[in-house]
Amino acid sequence: MVAVDARYGWVGPVPATISPPFAASMSWDADWRTPLPRRHPGTVVEMSTNAERRRQPTMMDVAALAGVSHQTVSRVVNGNGPVSPDTRRRVEAAIGTLGFAPSAAAKALASGRPASVGVVSIGTEQFGPRRMLTEIETQARERGYEVSVVDIPGPTASDLGDDVIAMARRVAGLIVLAPIDLPVDQLRQARERIPIVVVDSRSQSDLPFTTIDQTAGGRLGVEHLLGLGHRRIALVAGPDEWHDATQRLESWTAALVEHGLEPVAVERGDWSAASGVEATRSLIDRGAFEAPDATTALLVANDSMAIGALHALHEVGLDVPGTVSVVGYDDDPVAAYLIPALTTVRQDFSALASGCLTQLLSLVGGADDTVVQQIIAPELIIRASTAPPGQR
Repeated sequence: MVAVDARYGWVGPVPATISPPFAASMSWDADWRTPLPRRHPGTVVEMSTNAERRRQPTMMDVAALAGVSHQTVSRVVNGNGPVSPDTRRRVEAAIGTLGFAPSAAAKALASGRPASVGVVSIGTEQFGPRRMLTEIETQARERGYEVSVVDIPGPTASDLGDDVIAMARRVAGLIVLAPIDLPVDQLRQARERIPIVVVDSRSQSDLPFTTIDQTAGGRLGVEHLLGLGHRRIALVAGPDEWHDATQRLESWTAALVEHGLEPVAVERGDWSAASGVEATRSLIDRGAFEAPDATTALLVANDSMAIGALHALHEVGLDVPGTVSVVGYDDDPVAAYLIPALTTVRQDFSALASGCLTQLLSLVGGADDTVVQQIIAPELIIRASTAPPGQR
């Protein structure tokens, strides 16, 4: 295990190529040589080893061997409920046979000490996952829970599954921020030990999940532009391995088709402003904004790429919104201060964090683990980057 309280700055030696003050703003994993986002004090950033990922006996295993429910095993382990002497002997015998050890989280809950909530996340270098993680950390601490975080650099399902299994022994409940295909079998294995809630734009398993309605968000942007009179609309989508990007693109396309239209063109970026510049330059080079069939609007899958689009359009003298209207997605705080201020689809990350955390803590407290789906509606924020076509 390599672990660091973010107040201490570095895990392992500081590489010679990194010097203050840059070094002070990051954590470094000594084995992976990977910079980690700096966390709030009290947040533990963890990286698990292969040895810790081996399958350990679970409370469900004990229950099956003893012929009782997992709730009964929990009462025996935590000493917090009535159990007959015969049942207690069977459970204790099963625990001894299997070598089951209660998790640190279970011990904390039984003793009344603060428990930890775990978060396994992919893509926290991007605005949406980063903002979501910050909200979860803040709200969990306000409710008296410590937060342990595993950051996975890049969308790798196998790494996510391994770290979910390792984290499950150390926390009372787990939130998985997963913009990619999930390792469902490993999540189910971890769920035998602790409650899990997934944050994703689509349901991939029988796990509780919370999400923002990406289909509705995509339609908001299309309907806004159509209402202004735009009919020639190009799309700048996000990376195709991300569910949010795929759902926004599918929603844009479906909404246009319903009105008898098709996208003028589709370009893809990687969520960065630089990729937004390149995608828009590609449209410009292809003559997408030239008469007589000029594109009059762009739908862009996040605000960072929309900022890049504004830059590329400005480079060649295309006025926004006079010649081209631009709609982003996320409502990054900087969007309101651009020139022109960016029209965008707002995702309520505070409500999303509150919803998944409330759901998780309810399960930690013993609520029925029936699958619950919470879907939060996005909101269109209209600013100065959109107008009827030809309005200079």
